[in-house]
Amino acid sequence: EIALVVATPRSMKRDALGEIKKTTSRDHGSPTYQMDGSDEAMLWFAGSSWYVGSPDNVGNTIGCIKANDTAQSPELVTATWEVLDNADDWLPAPGLRCIAGAALHAERQAAASTVALHGATPGNKHQNRMGLYKKRAELVNGWPSYEAAFDSKFAMWRAGICWYVGTKNELGKDMGCLCAPDGALRPEAISATWLVADGKGTWPDAPDVHI
Repeated sequence: EIALVVATPRSMKRDALGEIKKTTSRDHGSPTYQMDGSDEAMLWFAGSSWYVGSPDNVGNTIGCIKANDTAQSPELVTATWEVLDNADDWLPAPGLRCIAGAALHAERQAAASTVALHGATPGNKHQNRMGLYKKRAELVNGWPSYEAAFDSKFAMWRAGICWYVGTKNELGKDMGCLCAPDGALRPEAISATWLVADGKGTWPDAPDVHI
């Protein structure tokens, strides 16, 4: 396993980060990788670069994240990774890294013992979920999970490509009342905009909510 971690310019493409698992297929003689928790993102080599993008583009020199580097595997890339913005310009992402082995283990283990979820939500929806969350002994879906210090019925976990806040009976599921579509390996590294369920089937942005 490998992982794309840490920072992207303006917090773009955060849902394309996280753990990535090697598949059994190869392209251009190099391994291909599938994003953990998502069927919509893969990592592959094409031309003279490594790309992250849609499975439909595997083998092509197109994606949303790339590194112009001919390294034999993505964790050996030394070039600066780049992220495609909404104007189709490639922006350098010097804080973005591809890690494996001991570095990946250390990143997982670095999850904070306590995190604070704070900020105003649109219309004060689910405002009672704000507060301190303490790390649980149990991993959920292989990731750190947290319990609200102020009310044990609330929890925080990762499922699919999102971090969720919800009730204990939702723990581990791809559902909740707040979510952050972010591939961060630990919640304090989340920089994507949080979304809040409004009870009407939509998820408005909650830009004031942070950890």
